[in-house]
Amino acid sequence: MDVNAKAPFFLAVLAYPYLKKTRGMVVNLVDSSAFTPWKRYLLHSISKGILAHITRALALAFAPDVRVNAIAPGLVLPPEGFTEEEKDRALRRVPLGRPGH
Repeated sequence: MDVNAKAPFFLAVLAYPYLKKTRGMVVNLVDSSAFTPWKRYLLHSISKGILAHITRALALAFAPDVRVNAIAPGLVLPPEGFTEEEKDRALRRVPLGRPGH
């Protein structure tokens, strides 16, 4: 929660005056677990879901002065402990059909 939710929120709030002055923007990194929780990584999934919600809330709060967006890259590295079946299932959801490296 500290890394994936609290830190991005408080950094954005503290940076807002500077971002407004410089017409800056905030870009948060979420992943697919923000939208479809990973069974064995529930806290990670919850924290990324919170970050996705924080992104939407800050986009409303900071508009029109500061843009706030999130990107959710596809599979790069599967979580440690994923079985081959889980890796294959995750890879089938990647439009390019291969992980990013």
